[in-house]
This record gives sequence, structure tokens and C-alpha cells, in this order.
Amino acid sequence: MKELMTKRNNWLQVLTHSLSAKLILFVIVAVILFFVGIMTGFIINHDNVIKMFDLSFWHHIFETIGGED
Repeated sequence: MKELMTKRNNWLQVLTHSLSAKLILFVIVAVILFFVGIMTGFIINHDNVIKMFDLSFWHHIFETIGGED
């Protein structure tokens, strides 16, 4: 049992000190929060959250940001 805890603590220590792991975690959290924000906007606007998966919505977003479509 003690050996298992030591391995777990070593893995956790490597994870907390690894810059790439922190970056990957940051990107994952940022993407999740982006989609939660879009869903919140749909809810505030009294719209259907499922429209988030509609391709025309994303075309509109890219056009608004300034991308070419």
C-alpha cells in the first residue's frame, strides 16, 4: 500500500512540475469554458442550446470574428 502511495505521489509531483502538463490542462479548461460560455449565452437569449452544433452558427461566428468563409 505504501509503495502504491509513493508511486502516486511521484506521478502527481511530476504532473504538478511539468510545464507541458499545465499547458495541456489550461487548454482543455479553456475549451470547456468556451463552450460553457456559448451555452450560457444561448440560455440567456432564451434560445435552444442544440443550435450550438449547427454549422451555420459557426459560419456566423467566423464571419463575425473576421475570418473568410
